[in-house]
Amino acid sequence: MEIKCPACQSGYRIPKEKLPVDKDVIAFPCPNCAHPLTVNLNEINEPDHPSEKKITSEKHAGNDGNMMDALSQPYDAAEKPFDFVHEGQRTALICESDPGVNQKIRKALENLDFYCAEAESTLAALKQMRYHVFDLVVLNESFDRNEPKNNPLRIYLGRLPMATRRNIFVILLTRRFRTMDNMAAFNLSVNQVIHENNIDEMEQIIKDSIAENDTFYKVFLKTFDSLGDTNTV
Repeated sequence: MEIKCPACQSGYRIPKEKLPVDKDVIAFPCPNCAHPLTVNLNEINEPDHPSEKKITSEKHAGNDGNMMDALSQPYDAAEKPFDFVHEGQRTALICESDPGVNQKIRKALENLDFYCAEAESTLAALKQMRYHVFDLVVLNESFDRNEPKNNPLRIYLGRLPMATRRNIFVILLTRRFRTMDNMAAFNLSVNQVIHENNIDEMEQIIKDSIAENDTFYKVFLKTFDSLGDTNTV
């Protein structure tokens, strides 16, 4: 099987005998640039008459099916979030449907020196993340009229390989949880939760949360480095 990273265009060949037989989808970071790669094994040497398992899987795919469709589309430069980003420039993706709230988020992030991109829909966000690993993602759990408990973007981010996910600071805007509810953030696999009533305080909340996160990972990575094994973090 041959695959190509849409971000850096690196090509890879995986022997068919090394593919798992008990999985429909595999996900892993690009060895060259760490961009998340997802491969639908059902599409490899697909028989003329799809199996009952594949039909059932597609019937109930729902948001996962949409995510796979977005990630498997051919390369389109128009979908890249930025034409050029200076080295060291922090980038952010805003996933918020309310124009007024969106404007407040952008202002807060720009005050913190983030270069921002906006997504108009779930699929648009997924396509932008195909080509760029954002430093920060602000996601309203009801974005694009999605069910808060099963937001596909939150699920997608939570499934990223740890080598990629730990470099993305994810903020979830919510009406269900209090701002800076660490237990809720942990359960939802995000870095921080902010209640929509606290949007006006977002700039300071983000600044403090990122500083705390950076301090944690500085100690975390230093500890693993002292053990001589950083391949698992």
